[in-house]
Amino acid sequence: MFDDGNPEQAIEFWKDQLRNGCPPYRITYTVLVELVCRYCGSTQAMEVLEDMAVEGCHPDIVTYNSLVNYNCRRGNLEEVALVIPLQHSSTFPLFPRPLIYGFCRANLVEEASQVLKETSNRGNGIRASTYRLVIQGLCKNKEMEMAIQVVEIVLTSGRKPDETILTAIIKGVEEM
Repeated sequence: MFDDGNPEQAIEFWKDQLRNGCPPYRITYTVLVELVCRYCGSTQAMEVLEDMAVEGCHPDIVTYNSLVNYNCRRGNLEEVALVIPLQHSSTFPLFPRPLIYGFCRANLVEEASQVLKETSNRGNGIRASTYRLVIQGLCKNKEMEMAIQVVEIVLTSGRKPDETILTAIIKGVEEM
């Protein structure tokens, strides 16, 4: 129904299922959240989350990340800000990469750096490409002190800065 351009009809079908005593499982809600995000927007997807809670079905990491990914890709950081408090009340942590990427894309590199530091402090694994993304953004914005702090995080996590990170640092220093 969604692919046929009838998202309203699909949502009505889903609501009929609820009224008939057939509540969907978590995975069904997660798929619905993704589809509603794609075809109707995140505001309606948040309504799906509310309905999910009413039915006693709690979102998981995939559900939350569907909302965060959708909004970060579109630069809707205000919408992401609505999801984060909901997620913090959950036992599931967000994947930091979409959030970091969204901040970098919106040129909010300091916020991205903060998420990176918090995630690293909790001992969560972070991909080298995520470190690189933040360091390159900080260097581009001439935030060399913060870029060096992120390099220190890389080093304390037991990794070695790769060629692209070192190149970004050198270019950043060169342009100062």
